[in-house]
Amino acid sequence: MSKSPSVKTENLMKRLDRQEKKFLELSKKLEDVIKRESITLAALGLPKRPKKGNRGVIDNIHKSIIQMEEYLLATSGRIENVLKALKTHRQFLMRLNKRVYKSDMKERIRMEIEVMKNTLSILAMNGVDFDASILKELDSLKSSIDDKKTEISELKKRKEKIDNKFNIELKRFDLESIYSTKKILTGYM
Repeated sequence: MSKSPSVKTENLMKRLDRQEKKFLELSKKLEDVIKRESITLAALGLPKRPKKGNRGVIDNIHKSIIQMEEYLLATSGRIENVLKALKTHRQFLMRLNKRVYKSDMKERIRMEIEVMKNTLSILAMNGVDFDASILKELDSLKSSIDDKKTEISELKKRKEKIDNKFNIELKRFDLESIYSTKKILTGYM
């Protein structure tokens, strides 16, 4: 028993409709894949038809990460130098502490000047900007200490002026947070 031509045509039409629906679904999926691929290529910074060896955003990110690592290595070396300087400064202050009790007024002023200069040099090593005229004034005061004609009262007055200027400079920085970190700095007890 053979099917009538109208039944065959009807079956063919149903199959054709199913095939057409599958074709539409596949074409929709292909469009989605193409959209996702273009979004991915745009995010990577590659052209729409990338060639072998094209470099995009990932390569740029990789290069910047390498530069960042190099910078961090250089900075860690700098920080290590600063920590060594702080340790040396601390040892210097301990030696000065022992000498202060045995010295006269001129020697004390000279020692205080050295402490101030060391503090400024440590700040400078950290990249901190400060008023450079303080150093000139400290050098001037130090040279006048050695002058026999200079009176101690005049030295004290000049020292007080420099102290005030020095303290104003240091107040620009949050010294409490710096002092609170001394617990984690190598060489500090």
